[in-house]
Amino acid sequence: MMSGGSYDYAYHHVDRFADDLGDHLRHPREWEGDWEVYDRAQKRHLSPEESAPIIAKARELREWFVGHLELVARAMHDIEWIDSGDYGPGDEIEALEKVRAHLKKVIE
Repeated sequence: MMSGGSYDYAYHHVDRFADDLGDHLRHPREWEGDWEVYDRAQKRHLSPEESAPIIAKARELREWFVGHLELVARAMHDIEWIDSGDYGPGDEIEALEKVRAHLKKVIE
């Protein structure tokens, strides 16, 4: 018997995206070292020195996002398996509480 399926295994897509993004962060492409940020307000590319803190912040946020997506994918998995009759009602609570706690850390 196949488990899950109520939502066409949507959690797999989120989980895979988190894995792929995490791999990308751990193994950046060679050309990414030459990235420059485009400042739309000034209508110019920033220098590497000006770009560095912005790229570092984006990287930090992407790392946080990977962790968040992993928690979301787990919650999606549990909900799908409950709605498919493989888990019981309430089995999703722990995963959902982890998502909520992760978001609360950002808000506080």
